Amino acid sequence: MRPPLSLLAAFAALTPTVVLAQEGASAGPPVIDTIIFTRDNVFPAEQVTGSTLARAGNAIHVRTAAWVMRSTILFHVGDTLDLSRLRESERTLRALNVFREVSIDTATRNGKLAVLVDTRDAWSLSPKFSIAGSGGDVTLTVGVSEKNLLGTASLLSLAYVKLVDRDGLDVSARVPRIGSRLTIGGAFQNLSAGNTGNWDFGMPYRAFPDPFAVHLKGQFADELRFQWFRQAGTLDSLTYDHYLLSHRLNTSVAALHSSDGYLRVGVDGILRSERYVLQTATPAPVTDSLFTTAGITADFRSSHFIKRRYFQGFGQDEDIDLSPAVHLTLWVAPAFGGYETTGLGPEVTVSAGKELGGSIATGSIQASGLFNSAGLDSGRVVLRGTWAGKLSERTMAFLHVETGAMKGETPGTEFDLGLTYGPRTFGAHAWVGDRTLWGTLEWRDYRWADVFGFLGIGYAAFADYGSAWYDGQDPVWGGNVGVGLRLGSVISSKASAAKIDFGYRFGQGFDGKRLGISFGASYDIFTGTTAPPP
Repeated sequence: MRPPLSLLAAFAALTPTVVLAQEGASAGPPVIDTIIFTRDNVFPAEQVTGSTLARAGNAIHVRTAAWVMRSTILFHVGDTLDLSRLRESERTLRALNVFREVSIDTATRNGKLAVLVDTRDAWSLSPKFSIAGSGGDVTLTVGVSEKNLLGTASLLSLAYVKLVDRDGLDVSARVPRIGSRLTIGGAFQNLSAGNTGNWDFGMPYRAFPDPFAVHLKGQFADELRFQWFRQAGTLDSLTYDHYLLSHRLNTSVAALHSSDGYLRVGVDGILRSERYVLQTATPAPVTDSLFTTAGITADFRSSHFIKRRYFQGFGQDEDIDLSPAVHLTLWVAPAFGGYETTGLGPEVTVSAGKELGGSIATGSIQASGLFNSAGLDSGRVVLRGTWAGKLSERTMAFLHVETGAMKGETPGTEFDLGLTYGPRTFGAHAWVGDRTLWGTLEWRDYRWADVFGFLGIGYAAFADYGSAWYDGQDPVWGGNVGVGLRLGSVISSKASAAKIDFGYRFGQGFDGKRLGISFGASYDIFTGTTAPPP
C-alpha cells in the first residue's frame, strides 16, 4: 500500500496525500520531522482498471477527510518518536470504523524522520439489512446506514426493525471523537411497544494517554416491558408499563497515563426517574421511583494488544485486547435519594488475556450489588472464559463458556437464552431465569476471502449446550450440534461474519422439531453474543 520514499513525489500525483513538515529539524533523539498521510479509496487501482463496479464505488464514496486522521493520531511534528504511540494511533484509527486498512510506519530521508500514515477506506454507505431466526422466531432490520458521512467518520442510520415482541422505526446518529474530542450522539426507537431513546454528549477517553474525560448520558422510555419465565415447560410473561428518564454524568482524570497503560479515578452521578406499572396481578409489584445515586470510580489497565487476521472475519486486521484491566466503583444509594434505606453498591470488573503459543485465552468477571441494613438487596455476577486458536492461516476454533447469577434485578433483565444468545437454533426465551450456565464450541474456515473483490465465504461446525433457570427451579438443559456457512465482506471496516447454521437439537424435556436453522450475525468469539453482520 505504501511506495518507497524515493517515489513519493510521483505517487502524490496519483493518490491524495497530505504532508506536514517541521523546518530545521535538529540532531539528537529521533524527532518527527514530517508526517505523510496517504488516503486510498475503497477499491485499489488494479480493481478499478478492470471493474466498472469498483470504479462506480470509488466515485460514489466520499474519501475520509485528512483532518479526521490528523485529529485522531497521537503524535505531531516536533514530537520525539514514541513507537507505542504509533501503534496505539493505528488502533485508534481502526476504532473509527471507517477504514479497511490502516498502517503507520517510519522512514528517514536526508537524515530526517518521516512518519507514514496510510489508510484505505472501507465501504460505508450500505443497505442496513440483517435477519436472524431460530426456533420459529425471526428478527429483521431493513434500512440504510452511512458510517462515514461526507468523509467525516460520522454515523447516520435509518431502519425498520422487527423484534420478537415489537417492531417500528430506529434512527441513530453520531459524530465521533475528533478535533476537540467532543462526542455527540443519540438514537430514537418508535416501536409498537412504545418509544425509547438515548443521547450522549461530552469528551470521553479516545486513547490510553488522554488525561481526563467528562461525559453526560441520558435515556428515556415509555414502553411495555416483558418479564419472561417458564413454568411446567410453558412459556409465559408478566407485562409492565415502563417509564424512564435518566441522566448520568461522569468525569475522571488519569493519575497515570501513557500508551503503556493508565490509572483513572473519578466521580459518577445518576438522577433517574423510573416507574413500572404491572398490567396483571402480582404479589411483588415494582413501584414508582425517583433515584439519586453517586459513586467514585477507579480504572486500571496495562496495555497488551495483538494484531491478528481471520479470527472474527475475512482478513481485516483485528486488534485483540489482552490487557489486564480492573474497574472499581462504589455507589452510594442514600435514603433521601429515593431508596428505602441507605445502601452501598460495589461494582467490580476484572478481565485479562494471554497468548498460549498460537492460541489466545481470555477471561472476565463482572460483579455488582446493592447492600443495605438487611443485607444484599440486589446484585448480579457473570463469569466468562474463552479459548481461541488458529489451526491454519484461515481456519480457527474457539470455546466460550459463561455462567451467571442475579438477585432482585428489574423486569426484563433476566438471563434469556435462545435466538441470539445461547444455543443458536432455539427460539427466543427458550431458557429464562436468574441463573445460567452455557457454552459454545465452534470451528470456522474462512475459505474464500475475496470473491468478486468484495465477498467472503466460509463454513463452520458447532456445538452449543446450556440452560437458564430461576432460583428454586431445576434446570432443564438443552443444546444443538450442526454445520453452517459464514458470509462476510472484505471491504468492510470490521472483521465479522453472518451465519446460516443448520443444527440437530437435543435436551431434557425437548419436544419440538429436532432439526433447526439459525441465521443472522455469528457469535463474537470473546463475548459469546452476536455482533451486527458486515
